[in-house]
Amino acid sequence: HLTATDVSVPGTTGCDQGLGTFRVGDRHDAACRRAVTVTDVGPSSVTALARSNETGPVESAPATVEVAFDRQPDLVVKKAGRPPRVGGDRYGTDPTDPDQRLTAGRRRGGRVVFVAIVENDGDAPARFRVHRLGSDAGLVVRYRVGPADVTRAVVGGTYRTARVEPGGSARLRVEVTVTSTALRRVDHDVTLRARSMARHRQVDTVMATVVVN
Repeated sequence: HLTATDVSVPGTTGCDQGLGTFRVGDRHDAACRRAVTVTDVGPSSVTALARSNETGPVESAPATVEVAFDRQPDLVVKKAGRPPRVGGDRYGTDPTDPDQRLTAGRRRGGRVVFVAIVENDGDAPARFRVHRLGSDAGLVVRYRVGPADVTRAVVGGTYRTARVEPGGSARLRVEVTVTSTALRRVDHDVTLRARSMARHRQVDTVMATVVVN
């Protein structure tokens, strides 16, 4: 047994606390927090120091901690010219999340236009790759940025937005036509994923669903 009196990491707060009595094999976690600034970006080495009533200070092996800019995409989808928007301030890879999915009903041969908006919720400028996941034989989908047709790039996973400042956004027009043979009363999905082009590949995903009547 030993009684740990505190654990500390230079430059942090919150972890210099008594952890109580340890038995052989016990493990206790301590949450150490550190405020960071732009000057901290990059890797650094940190070492923890533990003290107990039964031993002198014991130093841990060094660990490498990397501080990186946040370049979180927030992918939002809406119908062209009208609310609501879905997906705002929700991040993840699961497009079936109801808060990441927008549904519209159409007949065979019908058309609906969605707008996908990639917002930069991070703290540094970024470019984002926008990619359609999968396909659906019941839909014909074209993608446009302004007058430019970027369908091949979106489907192929090579489309990149222009540089987006923190708080800014980029838009992608998603033009969906229901085929004459699309199955009725079935969800036909257009799943889009935005991924940061920076080293830490942060992602967000949304789904536009067309239910054929």
